[in-house]
Amino acid sequence: MTESRLWQILDTIPGLTAARAEWQRLLGDQFDFCASYLRPTGEIAQSLPRVNEPAYRVVCHGANDYVGVPPEGGPTVTLAKTDVTLYELHQRKLGNAIAGVLKLEKQVQALDGVANAWSLGRANQPGKMRHPVFMVFRIEESEYREITMALGRQYPKGFIFISPTGQPQGETPGSIFSMNRLFGIGVDGTLAPAWTGDTWLVDDPVPYPEPVKRQWSDPSTDTMAMVWTTKNGSFWIRTKKNDQKEGKAEFALGADGSPGKQSQLLRLLVFKFPTPIPVSEVLQQVYPEDTAAVRNDKAQLKPLLKKCRTLFSNLSDKLEKSDINPRIIPSLSVDTDGSTDVVLQVTSVRNMDDHGLDDADKSSL
Repeated sequence: MTESRLWQILDTIPGLTAARAEWQRLLGDQFDFCASYLRPTGEIAQSLPRVNEPAYRVVCHGANDYVGVPPEGGPTVTLAKTDVTLYELHQRKLGNAIAGVLKLEKQVQALDGVANAWSLGRANQPGKMRHPVFMVFRIEESEYREITMALGRQYPKGFIFISPTGQPQGETPGSIFSMNRLFGIGVDGTLAPAWTGDTWLVDDPVPYPEPVKRQWSDPSTDTMAMVWTTKNGSFWIRTKKNDQKEGKAEFALGADGSPGKQSQLLRLLVFKFPTPIPVSEVLQQVYPEDTAAVRNDKAQLKPLLKKCRTLFSNLSDKLEKSDINPRIIPSLSVDTDGSTDVVLQVTSVRNMDDHGLDDADKSSL
């Protein structure tokens, strides 16, 4: 058993994927017994890194004829197909091995919508709480923060993250363990415990602290809104509170080239400001087909109003995540009906499309 270089490497390789020759260079004499946790992707690398020099560009001249071309010119090198075949970390296999060594109540599955993050099961240590255990590799900081906060709300009594070096990007409310301290890899490729004592879980994780909810002022007294459209069709909004810039949010066009429901609602509130709009008009503009159906079946009105309330709430949440006061969007109560009036809660609206600005100007707003 030896301390594996694999864990340090996993925090440096983009996408956990590299050419076989690159894995061999990084792992050195440990490649053979770490290779069981790698698998070919079926693709060929477009470049091959070199030590202290620019990477070779990989060129294919035939089925098994590859060369490395230095970008600065000079002699090429012959490469075997196996050298330039891309290999990725076999995350499920590693997750199963980790869950086995930690003696978890195993349930290895990828987390929905989050790249390189897995649920491994629950810790089952005598005298300890059965905390859920997750495996995570380096992902975008915003995505990492979002998933850990979501898990914190789901598991307020604590959860455990295991990462290659214990230093994932961003911050997490959970307890972090590192693979390089917990595991070694034997010459036969098996994972084995590297800790001493009876258990790897010495202390229960620290409970998740409830986040302090930001207090927003009344935007109808101190907040103005600026809106604009860029050449790609995206609709943008930025707010200023007492002339100080807050956040800005983009509402891109959908795949069919039309604005989404949130964008439609925001545009309606913005361009009608300061005139109050009855909810019935919102329904007609944003949900025309559903509104037409209500004329023939009054029973459809209640679920349509519920859908509308959810739309208002989701738009408010999106703005808050962009550091825009969510209270600029009026909230709808369960008593809302078609005659209820709504209006954007700001002091003023400025449409920058009316000021002859190009996209470069708008991007600096």
